[in-house]
Amino acid sequence: MANFTRHEFIQRHLACPACHMLVTRTDNGYQCPNCGTAFEIKEDIPVMVMPLQRKSLKGLEQKKAVFKSRTLQNKIRQMWVPPSPSLNVAGGAGRVIQAMPQGAAILEVGSGIRRLREDVINLEVDLFANVDIVATGDEIPFPDSTFDLVISQAVLEHVQEPQLVVVDMLRVLKPGGQIYVEIPFLQGYHADPNDYQRYTLRGIEHLLRAADKIDSGVAVGPSSALVWIIREYVPLWFPQFLRAPVRLLTAWITTPFKYLDWLIARRPDAHRIASGLYYWGRKPVAP
Repeated sequence: MANFTRHEFIQRHLACPACHMLVTRTDNGYQCPNCGTAFEIKEDIPVMVMPLQRKSLKGLEQKKAVFKSRTLQNKIRQMWVPPSPSLNVAGGAGRVIQAMPQGAAILEVGSGIRRLREDVINLEVDLFANVDIVATGDEIPFPDSTFDLVISQAVLEHVQEPQLVVVDMLRVLKPGGQIYVEIPFLQGYHADPNDYQRYTLRGIEHLLRAADKIDSGVAVGPSSALVWIIREYVPLWFPQFLRAPVRLLTAWITTPFKYLDWLIARRPDAHRIASGLYYWGRKPVAP
């Protein structure tokens, strides 16, 4: 990203998601000089999805407000959110980013509301907080060979065609650039807004076979998988009106057991019952 800010980098490299041609700035947003498609800007965020897809945009102001607001009502509401059953023993994308120099061109596909580092460009499917671009992972609005690193954590289970997202993430990656992906294996159903698939270690390695492997293995270990299953299993024995409080109580009781993954997740066969797996690869350099 050199000495450019995220905003400047986006303006210089933003492209049409359909034909990958650089778009031009207009009074109301951006326009593709090749196919003529116009793209709007909402809340200073480029909305780089094709016209038919824009109907699904909600803005999700309420979700943003829940995380931003410090009102007593929202604090009480957040108390009912169970603690995470997952412990990432692999270090997640953070360890990959640490090896990248400041100013590297980094894209996170499906960032949610977090920002891993100030120079990471966040791409999401809606107008969440901390999002730089609204787009889909299978139509990333950048030209070929733009980024030094592309990240996707706990995203591909939520898309119908994960192989199309992988292809496009590799497309925008520079030759020799790195890709880091995490996918669940043994986790409960968690729609956001949908949940479609799980992968074994061999499955994620096959999905990302076009990238040369740097490393792969357990991201979230067997103890976390067990905690997740128990917190979903126990409430099934109770009537519907009791399931929410029982799930919350079960979550608080079982959550400490996920820390056993520090002892067991790195064992050779842990991937057989792991909660989540990762693949860290490099885009081949053409001879």
